[in-house]
Amino acid sequence: MTAEELQAVIDRLTREIGDLQQRNLTLQARLDQLLAPAKSPDDVASALQRTVDRLQTELASLSNPISNFAVKDFRLETALTVSITELGTIEYRLLQPGSNVDPNSISKLTLSLVPIEKQGPGGTLSSLLFQPGRELALVGLGDELREVFERNHIFTIGDFRSTVMRAQVRATLIASEKATQQELALFQARAELLLLAGIDRISVDLLITAGVDSLQALARSTPEGLMLILPKIDKAQLAQWIAAAQAFTGIAPAEPATSVLKIDTRPAGLLARLETDETFSPTPIQRQLASSTRPFSLGTLRHQLTESGTGYALDAWSTGSGSAATTVVPSSNSNATAGFRVACHSVTASTLSPGGRLELSPPVGGVEGFPASCYAPGTNVRLSALPDEGYRLDSLVITTGMTAGTTRTTRTLTEPETEIVVDAPVLARATFVELIGDDRTRGAAEPPLPGSLRR
Repeated sequence: MTAEELQAVIDRLTREIGDLQQRNLTLQARLDQLLAPAKSPDDVASALQRTVDRLQTELASLSNPISNFAVKDFRLETALTVSITELGTIEYRLLQPGSNVDPNSISKLTLSLVPIEKQGPGGTLSSLLFQPGRELALVGLGDELREVFERNHIFTIGDFRSTVMRAQVRATLIASEKATQQELALFQARAELLLLAGIDRISVDLLITAGVDSLQALARSTPEGLMLILPKIDKAQLAQWIAAAQAFTGIAPAEPATSVLKIDTRPAGLLARLETDETFSPTPIQRQLASSTRPFSLGTLRHQLTESGTGYALDAWSTGSGSAATTVVPSSNSNATAGFRVACHSVTASTLSPGGRLELSPPVGGVEGFPASCYAPGTNVRLSALPDEGYRLDSLVITTGMTAGTTRTTRTLTEPETEIVVDAPVLARATFVELIGDDRTRGAAEPPLPGSLRR
């Protein structure tokens, strides 16, 4: 082996040793973090609370009624040290095997756990109605946040829900910038509703958007109200989810139920809002509201131009109001619809190459409340392709009908002028080519000689 080869081996081994040392430092830091003992009453209480919660969940999920127990007391006997901090609070430190501490500072913590038979179904995740063992990935956590929970042996939706409900856990995750407060609130709401047997992520997100973001909110719903939010779900299935939520939360069916208000537009998908302090959103909009005699102010935009190019003008609300705003008192499940009529279609004219322009006659649509390019249905519009000197029209492509419910047609013309009737959005595009050689003297109207055009 030459000196150069030997040096290359040494350099490679040096790099590998450096990498291994760095990995050891990272693993040691993680190990120290995992083995770090509790340092305050809050830490001890949080650890015990999670242990009791997990045991309680397991006991409450037993399908055998004879084995269906609740937790009365929790018994734990362990050694720890106790000290007083400079701020005057008591600091606990659990002892690890081999810890070198002053024997005079060692104390003993003793708690007891005694199971008792449950007296009712409240808090019970029946296997017929709930699925707490579903995978954590359904909640929609990012990879980094999911790894944090999995390192702490939290792999299911049931475990995640009971953990993230604690304020201390949320505060720790927010402080470590693993997730924002809004993200954790969304994940918690998803986990709670995903406990229900037979529910999917799409249905859960629709419920959360409508304000049904917990089992408590679901327990106060009615099947008729939820049908406004989830019209594709069978009414019997919705009733089962409500019954499961009522059994778990202890909320009786006789308690006043909330109502669902649904805001629609005709045609669907136009913008509206609930209350004046909210932003406009595409319809339908569903919200679960507490029983109240307070009127709610609904609103829409009187003139709306869609991305496809059709403009709609407000006719009236189903409540009878002809203005952009209306009020409703949702004492029961209700639906308010804003009806619109087609006011205009956009006509867009552009060129795909230099050498000319494309003009419209009339040049503007003149429909009040809409852009100049929006023309009333039935308007006759003349398209004129005007080439610059030294150019001629190669093609005029007209595409008509780009909205749902219309037939999309495309025509390719070579004549410089044509007339169209606006009955759908129109896109006209002209392409010009340069005349060279003898074509400049022949004129654009005469056919060019083969090979005499340069595109």
